[in-house]
Amino acid sequence: MRTLEWLVHWRVALRCNHLTYQVSIRPFAQLRTLRSRPNGGRHSSFTGNSAGCILALIVLLAHGLAASAQPAQPEARPGKLAPKPLYRDPIHDGAADPVVVWNRLERKWFMFYTNRRANATNDPGVAWVHGTHIGIAESSDDGATWRYRGTARIGYGQTNYTYWAPEVIEHEGTYHMFLTVVPGIFTNWNAPRDIVHLTSTNLLDWKFESVLKLASDRVIDACVLRLPDGTWRMWYNNERDRKSIYYADSHDLFTWTDRGKAIGDQRCEGPKVFHWKGRYWMIVDNWRGLGVYRSDDLLTWTRQPEPLLQQPGNGPDDGVIGQHPDVVVSDERAFLFYFTHPGRRGEDARKDGYEQRRSSIQVVELEFKDGWLTCDRDKPTYIELKPPMHVHRAVFTPAQREVKWTLAELDPALPTDWSGYSFLALEFRASSPAATEVRVFTTDGIRKVRLHPLAGAWTRAALPLRFFAQRDRQGHDLAALGNKPHGAYWLNLTGAVGPLTNVQAIGFAMDAPIGTQTFELRVASLHKESPGDAVLGPKPLVDEFGQWIHDDWPGKARSLEDLKSAWETDRERLGTGKEFGYCNFGGYAAPKARATGFFRVEQIDGRWWFVDPDGHLFFSVGVNVITPWVGTPVAGREDLFAALPPPELRKALGQQPRPGRAPDASFYTWNLSRRFGDAWLAQWIELTLDRLDAWGFNTIGNWSDRRLWDAKRKPYVVMLRGWGIETGYLGLPDVFAPEFTNRVEEAAREQCAPRKDDPWLLGYFVANEPPWPGRELDIVEAILAGPDAPIQRALKQFLADGDSPERRREFVYAAVEQFLEVVNGAIRRHDPNHLNLGLRFGSHVPDRMLRAARTFDVFSLNCYDYKPDPAMLDRVYRVTGRPILIGEFHFGVPGRGLAPGLRQTANQSERGAAYQYYVENAAAHPAVIGAHWFQWADQPATGRFDGENYNIGFVDVTDLPYAELVEAAKVTHNRLFDVHAGSKPPTTRRPIVN
Repeated sequence: MRTLEWLVHWRVALRCNHLTYQVSIRPFAQLRTLRSRPNGGRHSSFTGNSAGCILALIVLLAHGLAASAQPAQPEARPGKLAPKPLYRDPIHDGAADPVVVWNRLERKWFMFYTNRRANATNDPGVAWVHGTHIGIAESSDDGATWRYRGTARIGYGQTNYTYWAPEVIEHEGTYHMFLTVVPGIFTNWNAPRDIVHLTSTNLLDWKFESVLKLASDRVIDACVLRLPDGTWRMWYNNERDRKSIYYADSHDLFTWTDRGKAIGDQRCEGPKVFHWKGRYWMIVDNWRGLGVYRSDDLLTWTRQPEPLLQQPGNGPDDGVIGQHPDVVVSDERAFLFYFTHPGRRGEDARKDGYEQRRSSIQVVELEFKDGWLTCDRDKPTYIELKPPMHVHRAVFTPAQREVKWTLAELDPALPTDWSGYSFLALEFRASSPAATEVRVFTTDGIRKVRLHPLAGAWTRAALPLRFFAQRDRQGHDLAALGNKPHGAYWLNLTGAVGPLTNVQAIGFAMDAPIGTQTFELRVASLHKESPGDAVLGPKPLVDEFGQWIHDDWPGKARSLEDLKSAWETDRERLGTGKEFGYCNFGGYAAPKARATGFFRVEQIDGRWWFVDPDGHLFFSVGVNVITPWVGTPVAGREDLFAALPPPELRKALGQQPRPGRAPDASFYTWNLSRRFGDAWLAQWIELTLDRLDAWGFNTIGNWSDRRLWDAKRKPYVVMLRGWGIETGYLGLPDVFAPEFTNRVEEAAREQCAPRKDDPWLLGYFVANEPPWPGRELDIVEAILAGPDAPIQRALKQFLADGDSPERRREFVYAAVEQFLEVVNGAIRRHDPNHLNLGLRFGSHVPDRMLRAARTFDVFSLNCYDYKPDPAMLDRVYRVTGRPILIGEFHFGVPGRGLAPGLRQTANQSERGAAYQYYVENAAAHPAVIGAHWFQWADQPATGRFDGENYNIGFVDVTDLPYAELVEAAKVTHNRLFDVHAGSKPPTTRRPIVN
């Protein structure tokens, strides 16, 4: 807290004897002029003789000074106070058209400006604005104070050439200037003007590159911005077309293609385009202050109702309109630089003397209010321009999927031996939420992890180097082992690990980019302690409906009224599902097999089927995770959300957050409550079951809400728990512990006995995606590294007769067989009526484990691919002899802040095509008896408990269905009986991936 800085521009106004007295306090108590304003009129010098007024003013001032030290006063923004005026040129006193750029060689800020010859009072007409050089001022205190440096050495033109309105940008170590040039000194405005391209490495000496071929011979005031796809766009003033703003595009800053008019609703010049607060902005000089436009796509511009700097200010040299702007966005703050002609006011405004010609540079901080820009030029401006970080930009296309930089290119200080460090810190911004691989290149191989970013936001990620160096052992299933949440992003581990002692480069890769995607990196550094993970901005990321703020798509809700209308239409369009020919339990009405009152499996004419309780053949098509709660962690991340759901929503579900998980909130639930009101839960259950009927689904998949089971309208599956998997060695319990059998028996009794007579229960899953296949040696290492336990003693005794990788695998296989013997036996004792659906393996399974799976009624596996590999299915069936249920698969599209999931398609229509291709090709295999989609609703854009944020729902966060996916599912389900029976071939139309 800086008390003296608080006092800057602290104003006291006192009405006394019809006079208003004002005083401005400067740092170090430097009093400026005490002025009076008779009857609210123009300022005049203070000559009042009222001692009482003066005394009252002193008392009020003293009281204000005392009050300023109290905590109740607003705290100043970071930075130093910028003086008014900010800068005046000491040579000609005509500084105008400023542009501010960071000089990374000298580590200071440079201001380039048109150096108008205001003191050339004998020059006729407008000759004084011609023959100008480009002035340079520099600042070493973050933009607060500036001193004259000299003029730019322009390598183009003759001694009397005129240089106006420089635009300066930096790209990959080279500075580019786009400069307006007039070939001589003219007394009127009727002269040709070109925009010239120059380059520099030091910001002082400028090499001529070309004269740009643009819309006419009268073009001025270039502004250049890099587009999200890595190309460049220039806006400029075409004076031949009523001073409209035109634009041109370039892929390399050297070759430009003119695109025509950008805006033409008003005459203006000096465009400045920048990105701030999630929008693109254009500020122009229309000689009545500064006009403002905003855009989402840099093509369509909407004009702001009120201009900026139209009303004169009260500060020195600021009592006129502001002109020709520049904007610097620094650390999410935006500073507007502009110039004024201080003498152009009052009765002297139309004179043409030194006072009217001279100009000053000013600065004010922009504010964002009600969706538009505003500023208060009389408010003290505390400025702090932070040096822009050099941004390395990776561009991914279908033809270019990897970019890498050597350590020297990223930072010459980075060492090659990383063994003494624990974290690699990256500051990055990704255009796509799809996974980006972080690749560390060493002399003996590549180490990598998949980083899942929050799209469009600058993020700091402190990546634990242990994930690159060794395989992680923390987790009981594939998701827990592979997914590592970090709040601002999440990681998926690849297993490509090894020593980090000879690092040469860092790279980034995207597997299947859709169109052109970018990954920008501005920091790569090593740390022994974590610098912390953080979303740096812009924030918030999610609106009140749970939608991603920084993306747009057809059907995105803009208001609750939008949603209510869409919900009404959705309900009206919902069908009945009678076209699928299902019977009561969801089986096919004909043909019919033996009825037992419960679900069973049977091979008929060489093809396996479920048989429902009434004896109808049944092919299971279901959806997992049908639940009204789709939570995202919020603690410590509250600033990511524009609003948070009310906490009482969870109470309606009668549930508490799962142990070990951070408190979460569900925007999906919030939208359900908006849709249905107080009875939202009951109405959601009814609508969900109606949707399953209408869309042709006959099974409530894994991890779904129990209230759907209890409705007795749809067969369901149950995931059993309690075997000790969650606390086991990579999910393997201590099967040699005496208490293991008792624990399993009690868990089976508690979960299975109450359901043994329920005909709607399809069957039980024993576990989900155990990571045992391929991790046998890690399991053994975890057992040996753990505390003394029966399984450790059994392992050591087993290895005493020979220790080899194969022997270690043998021990794990034997332990798995022991686990299944105990668990399967307990389930059968407490429920002899229902099917054992197996372990839902999620990876390649060795034959030894497949043979152990013969004790299941059905072999289940989660298969994420564009279709199940027929050779893989053949092998599983050959070894197990059991029918196969696919427990999980899905497809997604990157966008809306959501990652595509484990398999991607190019768009929502292709997601529907992918569903049909997968399910029909699975059903064509004679051993496959079902396929369950994962999951009902999209995951939250800000990630679920383990970070996953996939576009994998049949419905989105606002509870609206993806029409393309729904329609494809209905077509598929109408064909499934014939496809599985072998009377129709599956579709051969593969989905488009990118």
